Amino acid sequence: MIVGISTYLAVFVQLFFPPLLLHPVSRRIALAFIVLLHLSIAVLMALPWFSLSMIAFDAIFVSSATYAALDLRIRSRLRPVADRFWGLVHLVVGRFGKTVTP
Repeated sequence: MIVGISTYLAVFVQLFFPPLLLHPVSRRIALAFIVLLHLSIAVLMALPWFSLSMIAFDAIFVSSATYAALDLRIRSRLRPVADRFWGLVHLVVGRFGKTVTP
């Protein structure tokens, strides 16, 4: 039953992918399903290079405003981690990176 439903869903997404790109809401849904489809192909069929290339080709349909918003969201969430990491780097470099003067 699961295989049958997933097969019909994959055919539906592939068949109606171009018309679904016309509306912004359906574009996001179609891109999410197509990425999930190709990730499942990568895992279940052991075809990672095909799947990664198809995901890269499908990423053409994502707008640059979406990429900018995603970048801003990721940077704001990872800011505390980055600050802690760079603080640790400066601590280690400050301790072991001192130059010796003759």
